[in-house]
Amino acid sequence: MKRALTLIFASLLIVVGVWQFIDGMSGILGGDDRKQTEISEMSTEEKAEYLKEKCVSLTYEEAARNPDDHKNELVVFTGEVAQVENSSKKPVLLVKVTRAGGEYYSSYTDSVYVKYEFADELKLLEGDIVSLYGEFLGEKDYTSVLGQNITVPYMVAYYAEIVEDSSDEVINESIDDSEQSADNEDNAEQNKEDPVLSSATMGEKNALGSAKSYLRYSAFSYEGLIGQLEYEGYSHEEAVFAVEHCGADWNEQALKSAKDYLEYSAFSYTGLIKQLEYEKFTAEQATYGADNCGADWNEQAVKSAKEYLEYSSFSRQGLINQLEFEGFTYDQAVYGVTQNGY
Repeated sequence: MKRALTLIFASLLIVVGVWQFIDGMSGILGGDDRKQTEISEMSTEEKAEYLKEKCVSLTYEEAARNPDDHKNELVVFTGEVAQVENSSKKPVLLVKVTRAGGEYYSSYTDSVYVKYEFADELKLLEGDIVSLYGEFLGEKDYTSVLGQNITVPYMVAYYAEIVEDSSDEVINESIDDSEQSADNEDNAEQNKEDPVLSSATMGEKNALGSAKSYLRYSAFSYEGLIGQLEYEGYSHEEAVFAVEHCGADWNEQALKSAKDYLEYSAFSYTGLIKQLEYEKFTAEQATYGADNCGADWNEQAVKSAKEYLEYSSFSRQGLINQLEFEGFTYDQAVYGVTQNGY
């Protein structure tokens, strides 16, 4: 029954799509209302001058690793608008803020969630290269099209500026210029040596950048990652190219996914394998994930029994039967029920 509920829930998330947020919102901003009020009273020119003076560059790595250290700071991110949600007067953006590549491979990765204030001053479209000035608010959780919980840095932008010549723009200026230049030269040299990448289309290269970005913060199966890229608008051919060349170890992805599932729910050994197979991992990959996730299946039975008792009533035998139905062995089911005082 629990697996059925899990699958139904995942299906609902697919219908709702990438912008179904799971943590709710406390007001439009959730940031410093006084700061917002002060800035809203400025003219566009005054805002631009004020924010360009006050905002500091923040790298994606620093924002993702230490979000609480920078809450309510005025920051600037520069990158490519990957998605725009216009369901309200205050658009929501996903902006890729880390530039990767050189002469033969240039794309943006690592997404930041942006609540865009004052959108009437400058309309932003997918694909725009922009500098966004505003207040850093920490982290935001959202649910991807495949039902995966993704956490990204979060800011509210008070002022936006389209970068005219993105090829000359320095992304995240806090990164040492020489280090960034060396990285670009290394990437360019690496790609020159790779005839597959040097002959790839722009769509294939960008799909590859997106694939690598997704794999930074979430686990995907081979087929699941293709589906996510196709949802973003890449063609099937571009998505397949990206997944074929992203360098993922699918056994390790299955293991990472298994650990992610165990963080918020209890599974039996066979139940976890079935869940991973539902996520399009092969039977071998799913088995690898379950075999190496480090779970104590007796303790998983205890946790599962407790979850059932929190929302329904069971006889002792009925609860044992339910745990067996979930894939626990008889001994594991008995242990789980007994440890819950039954």
